[in-house]
Amino acid sequence: MGNKYPLVTVIIATYNSPITLQCAIQSVLNQDFKDFEVLVIGDCCPADYGNVVNNFNDDRLHWFNLPQNVGSQYGPNNEGIKRSRGKYIAYLGHDDLWFSNHLSSLVGYLEETDSDLVHCLSTLISPIGAYKVIGPPANGRNYSNCHVPPSSWLYKKSLTDECGLWHKQELLSVGADQDYLNRIALLGKKIKFYNNLMVLKFVSGDWGLYSKKNNFPQLYYLEKLEKDPKKLIEETLFELAARFSMTYAERKPILVSLRSLLGNTLFYLFKFSTRNKWPLNKIRIYIYQRVRRKNRKFRGLEN
Repeated sequence: MGNKYPLVTVIIATYNSPITLQCAIQSVLNQDFKDFEVLVIGDCCPADYGNVVNNFNDDRLHWFNLPQNVGSQYGPNNEGIKRSRGKYIAYLGHDDLWFSNHLSSLVGYLEETDSDLVHCLSTLISPIGAYKVIGPPANGRNYSNCHVPPSSWLYKKSLTDECGLWHKQELLSVGADQDYLNRIALLGKKIKFYNNLMVLKFVSGDWGLYSKKNNFPQLYYLEKLEKDPKKLIEETLFELAARFSMTYAERKPILVSLRSLLGNTLFYLFKFSTRNKWPLNKIRIYIYQRVRRKNRKFRGLEN
């Protein structure tokens, strides 16, 4: 705790969601690994928003607020990278939660395997419960063309010397988080998967979290995390297995099957022609940005 430089810098990008931020920070402070600093970076939040951080009265927590709104995590994350002092960097979405062994497990695994980046298993929580789990790439994908939630990452800060900072979301045809991981992979860096569930991810579009005033699911799940994490893992995995069993043999309408066929065809087209060099990349960027703007209203954000 008295070290000048912590081993891990945790970066939390946040915007106008004080209750979920409070839960996210608490899940960091609950870690059994203690050698960290937490940089909470506001995307031009209200003047009193920093009180959420300051009220914890923990000198490992640091609050910074961007003077102008960026509208994407790339801005706060880049500010966090610039201010970070740790050897390793971890991200936590301000509406996500960590199990208490998250940092200790990933630090140990990264050092044991001498990896550049490691990530764990994440489960997505919606109003119907746990409905999806995200681990390593599958179905012909690899880390240069897949998405893994940043809340599950831990990587060497030295990667930024080669990879640089996060790119502006407005210029991309995928999420800024996917773009960043893909760039790391394309540099040939060693990425390893730690097979353990340690992240609960709450997709803001499923919950409309930015417009919610009460009944935040993070409060409920944080209590379960603190009370009996092993039981929560068992319940979550059972829920995922039950949901998978109901959809495994499900007959899909022909239009859904055709859409899936089209998606797979496009994927393999992209696979043989890298995204940034694809002749129709500008069209892809336009389509992605259009969908992104539409999704903002479901998340409770202004367009």
